[in-house]
Amino acid sequence: MELQLERILAAGTFGWVCVVHDRTSRRQLAAKVLREEHVQNPKAVARMRDEARLLGNLDHPNIVQVFGIEEFDGRPVLLLEYVEGAPFDELLATLPAGLPPAEAIEVARQTHAALHAAWRTPARDTGNPVRVIHRDIKPGNLMLSSQGQVKVLDFGIAHGEMAGKESITVSMVLGAHGYLAPERLDGEEDRIEGDVYAMGLVLHELLTGRFMKLSLQQKNHATRMDKHMHALEIPGADTWTRQAIVDLLRRMLAYEPDDRPDHAAVVQALTMILARAQWSPNLPSWSATYVSPIAATRSSLPAAAHPQYAQLRFIESKKQAGWLPWNW
Repeated sequence: MELQLERILAAGTFGWVCVVHDRTSRRQLAAKVLREEHVQNPKAVARMRDEARLLGNLDHPNIVQVFGIEEFDGRPVLLLEYVEGAPFDELLATLPAGLPPAEAIEVARQTHAALHAAWRTPARDTGNPVRVIHRDIKPGNLMLSSQGQVKVLDFGIAHGEMAGKESITVSMVLGAHGYLAPERLDGEEDRIEGDVYAMGLVLHELLTGRFMKLSLQQKNHATRMDKHMHALEIPGADTWTRQAIVDLLRRMLAYEPDDRPDHAAVVQALTMILARAQWSPNLPSWSATYVSPIAATRSSLPAAAHPQYAQLRFIESKKQAGWLPWNW
């Protein structure tokens, strides 16, 4: 494998995301690269390898696809499907009133369908369900492609049941705190209902453009919820539709995880709302209007002109023979 570094897209705590061109397969890929100081961190490397294993079991149109993990110049690089589009935190920054209701509901429906598949998909080696819990659902980890397809991104701290897992699961400290369910902050065992809770907050944000801050104390949770639900305005929704959305949000954001629906039940409820309201979401058309301009205005600065190029040019060395690739 021989890669050409085309663009450096984003930097995070542990590394960078880049766009690369694989000269061998002639494909454009996304590359997730650990910062040099984390390459010697066994936990960080184990999480990257686990992310590759986990995504290698999943094949769903709304989940970013993994192609493998390779080593270049002694450093692991995770190679993923490159999706041209915009994450929803970036989109919401330009949409103070949120998305149109039909499109917001459809984004949530596709996301829950993906998360349900991640939970139920059988592992390639054992045939048992992978039982994936994402644990970091937030607008920045959901993307809308320029073609109008929702993609769930960044399974770097996800928990799954798979052979060969290297990292040790830690509940309390992982994930974006504004989207963590109350039980996760109490250190309880991770459950899919934690992702449902996070998606309840995301759905409200998609519908309104505003983040809904709920109390983590049970005695204040219902009061704060009532305040937000009474203020919820949904343009074009009749009384039944608005009440159905409010009822679903209340269930998704219930304080007790046992009171929340699972992903399949949320998909069913969202599908019914769209049908009953006679809403026909058109994400490809909406994306052409709002996503494509953002994608087009991203920096066209070539990688060689980027300040971090010197630290990332090792990707352009040929793959070190005999290590991984991850064998799917």
